[in-house]
Amino acid sequence: MNEEIAQVESDLELGQSLARLKNNRDFKKLILKMYLEDGAIMLTKNLKKIKYNSNAKMDIINDEYIARSSLYGFMDDIEANALSGAEYMKELAEEGETDGSRE
Repeated sequence: MNEEIAQVESDLELGQSLARLKNNRDFKKLILKMYLEDGAIMLTKNLKKIKYNSNAKMDIINDEYIARSSLYGFMDDIEANALSGAEYMKELAEEGETDGSRE
């Protein structure tokens, strides 16, 4: 149980770190806005032009989409783990309150 709680605490800490990052003005501007949002829009707008121009360029576009998707997925995983961890800790606290014990 102690290892599980340590992992949950780590997940919660990562979730808090990500929340702080997402509230940071520079992170919002550079990563969330320019890289993820604007970059994805630019890739989408240029996809058709590039598609008929060169297969090598299509590989680059696909790699860029995958990179952005991976970053979104990474952040989503951190947030989901933190949310699950918070729910788990709440359940543990409620169990401790009802039966007077904790493992």
